[in-house]
Amino acid sequence: MDTASGETRIARELNFRGDNDASRQRMTAFLAREIAVAERTKN
Repeated sequence: MDTASGETRIARELNFRGDNDASRQRMTAFLAREIAVAERTKN
């Protein structure tokens, strides 16, 4: 969500398995890559 305009910038559903630090770190890295790609390819 863009807080200035209220526009939804990226919408994703994220599900991940695991309940330890390693699984959360992989999920965080994946999400960061997805956001970066979405921002680069936004028209």
